[in-house]
Amino acid sequence: MKWDGQARSDTPAFVASTSDWLDPRECAEVVDGALRALPQEKHLGLLFLEVRGLSEQLDLLLSSGESSPLHTVVSLAAALPPCTRMARLGRETLALIFPSLTSLAEAERLAQAVASGPLLIGGTWAPPVPLDTRSGLAVAPGHGQSFNTLLARAELAVIELRRQNASSFATYRSDFHTRALRRRRLRQDLERAEEEGQFELFYQPQIDLSTGRTIGMEALLRWRHPAYGLLPPNGFLAELEQMPQAKRVDKWVLQAATAQAAAWSGAQPLRVAINIFPDRLGPELVQDVERALDAHHLAPEALEIEITERHALDDLDGAASTVRSLRNLGVSVALDDFGTGFASLSAISALDVNRLKIDRSFVSDMLTNGKSVAIIATLIELGRRIEMSILAEGIETAEQRDLLHAFGCNEGQGYLFGKPGPPELLWPTGVSPAAAVPHAETCTGPA
Repeated sequence: MKWDGQARSDTPAFVASTSDWLDPRECAEVVDGALRALPQEKHLGLLFLEVRGLSEQLDLLLSSGESSPLHTVVSLAAALPPCTRMARLGRETLALIFPSLTSLAEAERLAQAVASGPLLIGGTWAPPVPLDTRSGLAVAPGHGQSFNTLLARAELAVIELRRQNASSFATYRSDFHTRALRRRRLRQDLERAEEEGQFELFYQPQIDLSTGRTIGMEALLRWRHPAYGLLPPNGFLAELEQMPQAKRVDKWVLQAATAQAAAWSGAQPLRVAINIFPDRLGPELVQDVERALDAHHLAPEALEIEITERHALDDLDGAASTVRSLRNLGVSVALDDFGTGFASLSAISALDVNRLKIDRSFVSDMLTNGKSVAIIATLIELGRRIEMSILAEGIETAEQRDLLHAFGCNEGQGYLFGKPGPPELLWPTGVSPAAAVPHAETCTGPA
């Protein structure tokens, strides 16, 4: 459930005082007791709610003296059965127990009603505050016949919502368990991959669209899995980003790419672009970049750090500070996947980046979709007016290249110019890629 900002004048249909909430032990006892007494034709529903800001609001109400546990309440617009109980299971989690339902469909109707309206928390003197929720539903006996099983499966439903960046609610399905097992195996394999050095860097050329000269290379992470062979990042990167070793892998990428950039350095200037993990934006990244430049005697203008628009928007002030510090080192910064975020103009206003990278989704259908053409033309004109270089990703055909160049796009990247590959196969040892353009105009497929 996501609060839409609209005020509600109707009286909440369900109200629970925090003094009446069950604690985790009491919740387990109530659910297990109800399950033992559950008639054969009846069902019990457990709705697990992840409530963003719950702990902060409760602490604020109690510490400010605006309420007491007796008079602090959570209210829902949903009409729930009179026997419904509420429990607090963690700092940011609640549960609703529906002890006697006629069917799974009834449980889902109640869960949908909870997800459709705001969850409000208020006190004696304080007006109610709306909080966003995600909720997962598990229903006995089909989804389990104990509190622990139902809770685990309701949490799996919430995890699926979180991975999809969705609100509302989801009902547990058996494939959620299968996916969770697959993710666990993937995490185990990723731990070994880092320990055993299974990660590699491939490079893809970035081209000056006016001259056809290679002016940059983007370092792209690959995983040479011992059983499945070479894996592209869409098969593992999202999971790796959430793991503790993500920082170590990120540091390895920075060192390896900087070393390669130094090996390629020659008379002609060349930059190597590096993607960083989202939570690396900050002072530590700047220090790591400075150390890598010093260790490999690389000129700072030969390195570019790419940050995605979506992740920059998570903490725009922090991202802006990091960009300034990197620019002060002499390192260039690119805003990746530009145009796909929720506040593109806010991002480029706050971030003093050198380069905007137009997302491949706009380039892929630009020859058949007038809207994509209009968006690309607008982004290129915007970059020109604010004196930023524009690089278009995913260029596959000469027609796309020519149209982008006609619009004023400076640079391009994609299979038209070269597939990602290991450095030793792209160019002979000791030859700077700036001295030669790979012959790849016959390549097809996504960059």
